[in-house]
Amino acid sequence: MKHYYAEKNMYGILVSYSSFGGRGRNGYTFYRFDTKEARDNWVLDNQYDRDGNIVAGECSRRTVEYNLGKKFKVTSGGYCFGPHNAWLLPPCERQSVKIAAR
Repeated sequence: MKHYYAEKNMYGILVSYSSFGGRGRNGYTFYRFDTKEARDNWVLDNQYDRDGNIVAGECSRRTVEYNLGKKFKVTSGGYCFGPHNAWLLPPCERQSVKIAAR
């Protein structure tokens, strides 16, 4: 099954992936969607912050793997995480993470 990915960074998506401590620690969060339409709708809803800065956009699986590693995990809600950003999981998901199949 093909998946579609999006990225979000509260500092803006023009920030380099090597900033703020490098890959996996750079403020980017990644999300996986089953359909292009779902991803596009999420991007439209999250694209701008309240100051008008672009903080979310489309990205490729290659970008997610570059930042989180090839063996990144995905929660049942679509949040992607690797060994360096698992602490960003919501508290309710930290202890019993339900991993979705890639």
